[in-house]
Formats: sequence, C-alpha cells, structure tokens
Amino acid sequence: MGALDKSVVERVIRENRNQIRYCYEVELQRRPEMAGRVMVSWVIGANGRVSGVKVRESSLGSKRVERCLAERIQTWRFPRPAVLMSWPPSLL
Repeated sequence: MGALDKSVVERVIRENRNQIRYCYEVELQRRPEMAGRVMVSWVIGANGRVSGVKVRESSLGSKRVERCLAERIQTWRFPRPAVLMSWPPSLL
C-alpha cells in the first residue's frame, strides 16, 4: 500500500473545489430548496488516478449531484503515492 500525505490530498481537493461547487449549483438552479451533505470515498491508485468512487452517505436527495460528483472526482489526478519497500522479505 502506498501513502500520500494528507496535505497533498487536501491540496488536490482544494484545486478541484470548483468542480464540486458546479455539481451542486447546477442542480440548485432547478431545486432552490435543496440542502444537505454528500460523503464520497475513492481510491487513489499507484499511478495517481482515482478509481472506485462511491457515494457513502447523502442527505441531499439528488442523484444528479451525486453522479456529477463521482464523475468529476474520477477525473482528478494525484501524485503517485510513496511506497515503502523492504528487501529481502522477512522469512518466518
């Protein structure tokens, strides 16, 4: 398993916050009363690409926004995670 520093992940999210805002605001024009939260999770692959985007929780009541968020997040690119290796593997 690789690892990315939390600050690196937060930076990429901040850089893409307008995409998140876009998803919400487009639907808000159709449904001005819309309010709530969406919790999304995803996996950052060894190549820095996003896979496995899932809406974990939503009180927004808008599948359109949820789908838009998942599609946008899927396009984000992160630095390649650092991998800690040890060789030779320990023998038990």
